[in-house]
Amino acid sequence: MMVVAAAIVTCIAVPLLDPLARRIGVIAHVSPDRWHRTGDIGLHGGPALLLGLLPWTDPGQAAVLAGFCTVGVIDDYCELRPAWKATLLILPCSAAAWLTGHLWVGVGCWCASNAVNLLDHADGLAGASAAGSLAVAGGSMGLAGAGASCGFLIHNVPPARVFLGDGGSLMLGALLVLAWSPSGVWATLLGTAVPAADAAFVTMRRLAKRRAPWVGGTDHTGHLILGAGVRPTVLIISYGVLSAAFGFAGRLLSR
Repeated sequence: MMVVAAAIVTCIAVPLLDPLARRIGVIAHVSPDRWHRTGDIGLHGGPALLLGLLPWTDPGQAAVLAGFCTVGVIDDYCELRPAWKATLLILPCSAAAWLTGHLWVGVGCWCASNAVNLLDHADGLAGASAAGSLAVAGGSMGLAGAGASCGFLIHNVPPARVFLGDGGSLMLGALLVLAWSPSGVWATLLGTAVPAADAAFVTMRRLAKRRAPWVGGTDHTGHLILGAGVRPTVLIISYGVLSAAFGFAGRLLSR
């Protein structure tokens, strides 16, 4: 019931927030260094996801997730410099560490939020990957997160009518860590393996070409697979299934 309710809330919130996102200019334009070519798209997936999560998260968890979403929305609005963005993320990461009592959770949130931010490079990939992993993580955060991600995907599968934006991608990365952290470090690493692998791949690829890893481009794993002729729907499902498979491995390891 929680999964369905979170999905419904998020699904309804997406179109309701669209006029506000367009009015304040939180939108993605077609750009040579981005994959999408379908016109201006609202970057309000993060707030919509947060609304879907709030009823099933305690106040501390909600505050931490809202912190990540806020940093991302600020970046969506005024395009923070990478150093400023990385520094601001320390605040919600510190709150996550304090909330859970584990320093590694804060470090994990910082890494995973940036990894999911990089994974959000083609329609549906970040949402599907998060949904698959969170569904296996279980618990109220995991199940609500999986439901909210599915509600978002209804509007994000190609052709996308909404994007996560940094507000959504940073928050989903933190959500993955918070949902998996009760199972331990190794389970959390496996639960975030898909975005981590993409981030490692594109970072090493750009460094090898003497390019800054944080500058956008069309050289991610998903871009290369799509360029090889794989259908977008197949790619989205594959990322979701792969995330769930790593999640199951994490669950087995935690036992």
